[in-house]
Amino acid sequence: IAHLVERKKASYSEFQGMVRRAITYILNRGPSTDQERWEENGGLSPNSLAAVIQALNGASILEEKFGDSELSRKYKEASVDWTKRFKGWALISEGHFGKNYFARMELGGKGGWNANQHDYFEIKNKSPSQKSWYREDEILDIGFIQWIIGGVVATDDQDFTHTLAICDQNLRKGAGYLRYTEDAYGENHRGGAWPLLSGERALVAIEKR
Repeated sequence: IAHLVERKKASYSEFQGMVRRAITYILNRGPSTDQERWEENGGLSPNSLAAVIQALNGASILEEKFGDSELSRKYKEASVDWTKRFKGWALISEGHFGKNYFARMELGGKGGWNANQHDYFEIKNKSPSQKSWYREDEILDIGFIQWIIGGVVATDDQDFTHTLAICDQNLRKGAGYLRYTEDAYGENHRGGAWPLLSGERALVAIEKR
């Protein structure tokens, strides 16, 4: 909506009520999510949180230009706060794939995340005969790159760059990328490569040039 309004393709007044309700929900329920992008697990998702930060930033700009400056300030403050706290919530200092990287999810309620307490969670697309419970630090997901694609962090951020290298090594499969390590969504309960994720990875390569 922010992009449409900026390009004079829509009026914010048409969408203001919807935007405010959506942001109110985000502020009340965030920064965690009940379902991350693959609609399988809830908790703190780096991918979902990046989308939330972008939503807060867009809403802040819209309110500053066309609405309520106090709401704009409130939205921006939440965005800045959650961005600053993200690494404290989600950056694993030492885990299955080494030091200083992001995993797919952090479990726990609002504000209760500890990236170095590796709780177990279930991968829900496994067959009955397959192992389905894994530690948080064992499951990589390249979705964290939304922070780079969305311009929320610098393209040369050391922790994001390091995690990207780990994901390239462990998630790349042929011309695509797996959704996450140990994924079983696919024929015969074997996870396959998703061209969509290759496209997202390519966007990061472009941003980092």
